[in-house]
Amino acid sequence: MERLEGGLDAFLFDFSVAAGNAGKPAEQDALLRQMVEEAQENKAEDARRYHRALVTKAYALLSTDRDDEAFDAISAALATLEASGGDGHFFNTVSESGDALMTPASAEMTAEIYQRGMTSPLFASTTSPGRAPSLCSTMPSSCVIRGRMMRRCGCICPQ
Repeated sequence: MERLEGGLDAFLFDFSVAAGNAGKPAEQDALLRQMVEEAQENKAEDARRYHRALVTKAYALLSTDRDDEAFDAISAALATLEASGGDGHFFNTVSESGDALMTPASAEMTAEIYQRGMTSPLFASTTSPGRAPSLCSTMPSSCVIRGRMMRRCGCICPQ
């Protein structure tokens, strides 16, 4: 059943992106809403599917140049992930969504996503590999994007 649900989610994602690219944001929103609602119905049994649906919604919006709405969707997904205590998925989403926003969206949005990860209560206690060594708690918030760049070239943030 999980494979079928994942296939349906992929189908809804693909069609939502097509609708967005065709200039039909209302249809895109309806498809994304259906994907999230169906995943939410089984949230107790499959929380990961629900979390994936929230993140996927954000990426669908981002891929159709709806940056502000994508940022709001990413923020909502991060809030849900943080509340669930799933630190691995939370920090991977911070990292991936920060990278995704870095190109099309503003630097302020990207910095806010990374700052969200660094100030999360999960940050102090996680052992997740999604927590980048360069994003330490001593780094000033104004250096968040630079810190990300430092991680890419192999440097680490001063402790």
